[in-house]
Amino acid sequence: MDAQESMEEFELMAEGDEKISYKFSDVFLNIPLSEVNTRLEKRKGVIDERLINFESQKTELESETNALKTALYARFGSQINLEADED
Repeated sequence: MDAQESMEEFELMAEGDEKISYKFSDVFLNIPLSEVNTRLEKRKGVIDERLINFESQKTELESETNALKTALYARFGSQINLEADED
């Protein structure tokens, strides 16, 4: 279940501005549904931003890895194998 589905489920369960248990660190807080939605949206934004950064880093590392492999194969030819074994 993703964040959007969770928020929709909360809205269906809660009537009005009923208080919902929200986990914050190691404790649960009883806060109004509207505040839970606000916190979930903010948290989702942070997670989406981190995901974009990780994907960017992954692309950069793959590019660097490919450049290093090319340089090593140019120097050592078929004497080395830099591909991962699929056991």
